[in-house]
Amino acid sequence: MRPCAWIAALALTVSLMGCRPADKTLPSTPSPVPASSGSATPAKFPTQPPTRTPRPQNVYALARGLPVNCRFGPGTIYEIVDGLEPFQSALVAGKDYTGLWWYLHNPNNPGAMCWVAASATDLEGEAESLPVVDPPYVTVNRLKVRAEPARVTVECDAFPQYVLLVAEITTNGPTLVNLRWEMSTGEVTEAEPLIFEEADTQVVQKSFVVYGPNDYWGQLHVNAPNEKITQVKFIANCTP
Repeated sequence: MRPCAWIAALALTVSLMGCRPADKTLPSTPSPVPASSGSATPAKFPTQPPTRTPRPQNVYALARGLPVNCRFGPGTIYEIVDGLEPFQSALVAGKDYTGLWWYLHNPNNPGAMCWVAASATDLEGEAESLPVVDPPYVTVNRLKVRAEPARVTVECDAFPQYVLLVAEITTNGPTLVNLRWEMSTGEVTEAEPLIFEEADTQVVQKSFVVYGPNDYWGQLHVNAPNEKITQVKFIANCTP
């Protein structure tokens, strides 16, 4: 090939390479999103803060310038169990259905309760917030029995002799008491009722016949409003 022809062919080749279209850019493929392995997390919603119920304010009964009786129940028919000194205060736990008596914690006996008249105290606090408390259950709270005489000494041919059994029954309020006498000889009296219109002490008696020398006992058995038994012993002797 002639030199001129070779140079012309080379020039043509270079010219054709300069006219070659540029490579097209391929679109990028998005990376796959990995699937979640757990359950979906629920959406969180704002919650309201808890509302606190306000505690009722304490109520106190303040004795006025005189001592105030603190009773077993709401009324003067109940036994006096304690008292408030002038200007002494006590925490009130309730009231009776009339609102005339306060049921309070006895400040002189922790853990014990008693009642004071509203008319004898000043109230610090709202009476409307106090619950109504029922009257207490009345019971026989004291029972004493004695024998008169407690010892009999007579000649052996002087029997029969008589011994008087005397009982003192005390209640802490109005109630109906049911009682009977029981003797070591096997004698049992019929049950008899005894009415208490208020807290009080009543006396009942039983004459017991002693037919010979021996050791005896007699007891009073209260079975209502609560059960209570008190026994007394007495002796009969004789000289030939």
